[in-house]
Amino acid sequence: MPDSKTGIPATPAPAKAATPMPTAPAGRVAPQPSLELPAHPVVLDQHKVSLRLSPAMKALLLAVLLPTFLSVIYFGLWASPMYIAEARFAVRGADGETYYTRAGSFVWAVGANGALTLATSDGYPVLGTNGNPITLPANVTPDSVVVGSDGSLGYVTAEGTYTDMNQSFALYQFNNPGGLEKVGDNLLAESAASGVAMNEATTQGLIPSQIRQKYLEGSNVQVADEMVNMIIAQRAYQLNSKAITTSDEMLEQANNLKR
Repeated sequence: MPDSKTGIPATPAPAKAATPMPTAPAGRVAPQPSLELPAHPVVLDQHKVSLRLSPAMKALLLAVLLPTFLSVIYFGLWASPMYIAEARFAVRGADGETYYTRAGSFVWAVGANGALTLATSDGYPVLGTNGNPITLPANVTPDSVVVGSDGSLGYVTAEGTYTDMNQSFALYQFNNPGGLEKVGDNLLAESAASGVAMNEATTQGLIPSQIRQKYLEGSNVQVADEMVNMIIAQRAYQLNSKAITTSDEMLEQANNLKR
């Protein structure tokens, strides 16, 4: 076709010969032509790049982290403290002040007025709900005294008749028994940390304690159970530590893959 400006017929451009596809010998795959990439670098939008984990990686993360969370929950429930109301007996100290004790090994001793008075093994008088020492009526033997589960005292006559002494043990509870101040001789003193002493006989809303006569309180620690609990705590700590280390390594590898 002639040029519109010069009128000279345009020389057609020589046709470029097509690059023949490479052939491969029999039994081999022919190589594919290479893809030419642009010379300028490709910049990815960091806000649109998302890290996709394979199903196997997700299953591995779930297998590592789920037992960790469950063990933490179990260990937290297992180690969480539980408050149980513990009542204390009230005794009168040598200075005339009221102290508290859980040592219930009491004896009948001769008091200042000559009457038999219930006292601790150290000689401190045990107080009743009225704030006075518990005394034994005249002509009543200590062997005939009966203590009820609610702390009431009475005695049985020779004829087998039960007679109420109109006296009861003074039992006190505290909001924080661990805050009681130790003063020696198994005696505890009220403090600001323990809170005010609450008399079970006069304070509403308290769970009443029970008393057992001629019973010896055993230890509240079982050696075998405590050893098992200590082993469980150690294994739970080791498991949590190992799981945290493993998950940290996996996240580090995933972060390196993203880069």
